[in-house]
Amino acid sequence: MSDVKNTTSSENENPYVVEEINGKLKLFSDGSIIRYLRSINPTPKLPLDDAKYPTISPFDFEYDPTHNLYLRVYRDEFRLYTPYVDGPFGNPTIIIYLHGGGFCLDSLIMAANHNFCIRLCNALAEFVISVDYRLAPDDRLPAAVDDVWTALKWVRETFCEGENRKGFGRVVIFGDSAGGNIAHNLAVRIASGGWRELDPIRVVGYVLLAPLFGGGATVQGLSRSYKVLETSHTNWRDN
Repeated sequence: MSDVKNTTSSENENPYVVEEINGKLKLFSDGSIIRYLRSINPTPKLPLDDAKYPTISPFDFEYDPTHNLYLRVYRDEFRLYTPYVDGPFGNPTIIIYLHGGGFCLDSLIMAANHNFCIRLCNALAEFVISVDYRLAPDDRLPAAVDDVWTALKWVRETFCEGENRKGFGRVVIFGDSAGGNIAHNLAVRIASGGWRELDPIRVVGYVLLAPLFGGGATVQGLSRSYKVLETSHTNWRDN
């Protein structure tokens, strides 16, 4: 299954491919987009790790009905019911995982992302929450940053408010590649006063794994695929 978004159409025009990224995304001359990433397991050669970690339970929740966005919550049953466990970030802790993909590819359902979150939850925290966000060029930045901000508010409402809440106020934001860029922008927003909107959440740490940063000017040595991404995203402030 693929995601297709038509932005313009013409009965008298045969659309042709304008840009393509590794066969995973095609941008056509009429503005339509084909993105191959939304199947149940887009990388079938990479097995899922669920059976290896039976105490880890994943659950999907829609956190933004307007944009049909989901997040996946990984819960470690053993840690939840073992009071003496104290993880490296403090106890209890939620890790927010933001996948990579150059802002235009990938998803929380990809096998590599799913397996990584299972292992991360098994090793470090009671909960790991993997967040999907809108992708370019359909939705240019800062849409992805805004989406993760909305997800953080969902975490606050779900884990940190009302009666019978365990009080998961400690959060670590883990961003991989493009997700690292998003984590950086979240840090700036939080430090600039945004923390008031998230209270009682306290972001106690950031992990940026090979974060993707770029500018408006082309740097010598950039691959063609990166230049395609650069064209799609560097002028987002004007949109």
